[in-house]
Amino acid sequence: MSDVPAGAGVRIAAKLIDAVVAGVTSAGFTALLPVPLATLIGTGWFMLSDWGGSPGKWLFGLETVMEPGGPATLVASLKRNLLLGIPTIGRALVVSGWTQATGDEARWDRAFISLVGLGVTVSELSGLLRSGRRFGDRFGGTVVRRRERATR
Repeated sequence: MSDVPAGAGVRIAAKLIDAVVAGVTSAGFTALLPVPLATLIGTGWFMLSDWGGSPGKWLFGLETVMEPGGPATLVASLKRNLLLGIPTIGRALVVSGWTQATGDEARWDRAFISLVGLGVTVSELSGLLRSGRRFGDRFGGTVVRRRERATR
């Protein structure tokens, strides 16, 4: 097992790729399902993507493991991405009309939820840049590290 922690830059790049995959997944499901449900599927995948890996982590050779060692659990993956996923689900509920907010009320709801999402993202980035771990890492009891390469 590699004990080399992943740097902030590569982690941010991997998470951005995963966010794009989640967005494309959500958009694809909107052809078949109501927007809140489609968004829940895409965001659910995003929140659970550290359990077994994700496209961003595979591309950059990263893995999420439990702090004492061993693979990340399903619950740990959910916990570490919970803060990042909640604002996305909230935005989808407002945009889809599910909250039944209209006109100015809907615009203010979207603006508020977007600000909450921005605040969460800035907070997570701040922790990552300062200590190499974001709140989600601590809450989930996980560490992101470079994947060990197979030797021949």
